[in-house]
Amino acid sequence: MKRWWTLLLGAFLLAGCGPAVSEEELGEVIHEVPEIAGADEPFPIPQIEAPSDEQQGTPEEDEGRHEPEEWDDVG
Repeated sequence: MKRWWTLLLGAFLLAGCGPAVSEEELGEVIHEVPEIAGADEPFPIPQIEAPSDEQQGTPEEDEGRHEPEEWDDVG
């Protein structure tokens, strides 16, 4: 058991070890947000009509429905 703790501690301590990375390789940090045309305008939300009772169906009608037979033997 002591061996597992030693390996776990060693793996934890060595996880950050690696070659040094220069600031050039890290890339450029942008501190200002670029101006994008239209970014301050809200996107219009489309208006969707609720389905009628005829389109929704009833729970009794839904009981007989199931996935296609070809899906029954998948898995």
